[in-house]
Amino acid sequence: EGVDAIPISTAPIFHLGVPAILLGLLSFTLRSIRDRAAELLVYAVVVFVGLMGYYLIRQAFNGPDEAFAAVGTYLERGVITNALLIFGVALYFLDRQVNRQSLFACGVGAALIAIFRLGYFDYLTSSPLVAAHDVGTWPVLNALLLPYGLPVVWLTLLVQALRNRNRAELVPAVGGAALVSLFAWVSLGVRHYFQGPILNLPGVTSNEVYAYSAAWLVLGIALLVAGTAWKDKMVRFASLALMVLTVGKVFLYDARELEGLLRVASFFGLGLSLLGLSWFYTRYVFAREEPAPAAS
Repeated sequence: EGVDAIPISTAPIFHLGVPAILLGLLSFTLRSIRDRAAELLVYAVVVFVGLMGYYLIRQAFNGPDEAFAAVGTYLERGVITNALLIFGVALYFLDRQVNRQSLFACGVGAALIAIFRLGYFDYLTSSPLVAAHDVGTWPVLNALLLPYGLPVVWLTLLVQALRNRNRAELVPAVGGAALVSLFAWVSLGVRHYFQGPILNLPGVTSNEVYAYSAAWLVLGIALLVAGTAWKDKMVRFASLALMVLTVGKVFLYDARELEGLLRVASFFGLGLSLLGLSWFYTRYVFAREEPAPAAS
């Protein structure tokens, strides 16, 4: 029989929501107990709520009869990914109220699943640079905001959550995903400005090439300011990497049509720029704090 014969796919609120509510009430009554059984109840509630949300999103886009038969659309995949990230953030804030390790673990799990979806779907198989997705005509409020722009917000909140829980080993993965997503959003935004709603069209104009350099330079400066203000070494290193990438692109790619003395001057400028960047970051960004003088 078809997918519509699966009861759970036609009534997710009843088949998944009701058990989640009942298990949640039971977990609430046992909130003072910290044994493994109580934690397993919390895991069960989270799984039921997560599955219910997934079913509801699938049904909203495809209808109850095609909830699993239909291939997810570009917009639908973005909604599911953001829902997972929001779910992870919500579980973290709930954990701060009730102090349940299982809630924090489920929040991290939801975030890691969302990061996998970002990498697999939005950067590889379903990227608007690969498939002909219509991302809309508005410059910022378009379909690129959902899979690339908004995840930066949720991932940044999760980075703070990991640091507050002293889980520094997960910060590079989550923070790196936020930085990559931000870089992709800015770069695809430039592509959208010059190409319109379909981004995988062939050809790149010289103005678009120069616009990437300008956008990356502005983004690098913004990351430098943010990393310095937040005292975040990873963001500062990301700004340095982006600055070096931009400088190299300008002198090695943007100026590739230069010849003779102009080309020599471009390489001379490249060397000076890299030396200047090295001095600036060493002097003002990565300088170690001087120890306070001992009181006499």
